[in-house]
Amino acid sequence: MIVEVKGDNKIDDPIVRAKEKAAYEIASASEMEYRIISGSRVINGNSSSIFDKI
Repeated sequence: MIVEVKGDNKIDDPIVRAKEKAAYEIASASEMEYRIISGSRVINGNSSSIFDKI
């Protein structure tokens, strides 16, 4: 699994979204998962839930 943490103000940035799409495609081709989460989610201790769907 690849997890990318981005600042809350960057999550919806068009460039970040384009990079997210490319990273997802690369991860899928390598039989890995890719997820992007906000920095506040990590700071607040809510990042472990990304593993719930594995």
